Amino acid sequence: MCDILKNDEINAKTCDTKLIEKIKVIPATMNQLMEVNRLTNIEKKLSIYDLINYVIAKDNNYILATGDNRFKIFSEKNGVEVLRVLKIIELMKEYKIISSKKVIMACILLRDCSTTRIPEINTDK
Repeated sequence: MCDILKNDEINAKTCDTKLIEKIKVIPATMNQLMEVNRLTNIEKKLSIYDLINYVIAKDNNYILATGDNRFKIFSEKNGVEVLRVLKIIELMKEYKIISSKKVIMACILLRDCSTTRIPEINTDK
């Protein structure tokens, strides 16, 4: 099973805890895991988590959300549509799902997170 978001990452500091109820965990099949294993030998610069997400998205015709340019290029080159994380935040603001203040908070969280691979210049806009 592929659990993309760890339970301990959802808390009062990061977001509304009700979000966890909306998260759909999608189990990877044995064939998908074998494909991920094959790809890890080819795509050395992508993480196993990137590759699991890619394979599940490709097999299910899902759209990926990422801020990682390397992962975005790989996925699009291999037929998977990708939305950038910052684009999703922008769309949420445009459709009045979140306020300008929440946009700023989200960008600050992304910028300050050590595991985020979004260039700072993009979150500083």
